Amino acid sequence: MTSRAPDASGVYDKPLLYDIAFGYRDFRAEVDAVAAWCARVGGRPAPRAVLELASGPADHAIEWSRRGARVVALDLSQAMCDYARQKAELVGAPVEVIRGDMIDFRIDRRFDLAMLMINSIAHLHTLDDLVSHLRSVAAHLEPHGAYVLEIQHPRDFVGRSARPTGVSKPWRVDRYGLRVETTWGSPADPYDPVRQLFDARVEIRASDGEREETIVERCLMRDWTLGELQAALRLEGSLELAEMHGDFEADAPFDAESWRMIAVLRRR
Repeated sequence: MTSRAPDASGVYDKPLLYDIAFGYRDFRAEVDAVAAWCARVGGRPAPRAVLELASGPADHAIEWSRRGARVVALDLSQAMCDYARQKAELVGAPVEVIRGDMIDFRIDRRFDLAMLMINSIAHLHTLDDLVSHLRSVAAHLEPHGAYVLEIQHPRDFVGRSARPTGVSKPWRVDRYGLRVETTWGSPADPYDPVRQLFDARVEIRASDGEREETIVERCLMRDWTLGELQAALRLEGSLELAEMHGDFEADAPFDAESWRMIAVLRRR
């Protein structure tokens, strides 16, 4: 690692640091919960084919592969795709990694389960984008297929003219001999309450104890409410809301105090 000024290449061009930053997640437990929801909604004990969208380092995809599913991971960033492919190979988990746009994509197969995690829906900025995305997903689901979306809880932004916090409070993860500190948004960042667009300043600072690297980027993110998701589903037409959860537990309720808004969709 070399010392230098903040990097303008962006957080998605630094997949190792991004991977460490979000490595605090319990991917096995999250997949356990998704498996339970998928079984209830789809009526099958375990999905045999899984698609992870906006997959980044593809941790969920790798976990599904370890459980015997045939897995495809799709991401727009070439750097992330290369990293995810290498990571899956390193741990011996077969994952097909495809570079593509989750708004409109085509893969020559169907899936029992599709997933969009870690509030990646925020990268869809308009209702048209969301409807197009849902149509693409629906076209790739089996008739019994389920689609799980992890979305930021509306409590974090509804009713405020500006956001007192970003996506999360600053956090730190130590891994691979690196200390990675992440700040995703701040109270001073611009927020458009009409379009619900948050222009977040993202900073990832990594240190090995001697040298430091800092990445700074602006990330435009859309806040989505449950009502807007339901409207998009009506416009798309072939998917319906089957379950709602507030955390990654099989029977976690969704209410005002929940951590997340997790929607489980299914083909009509």
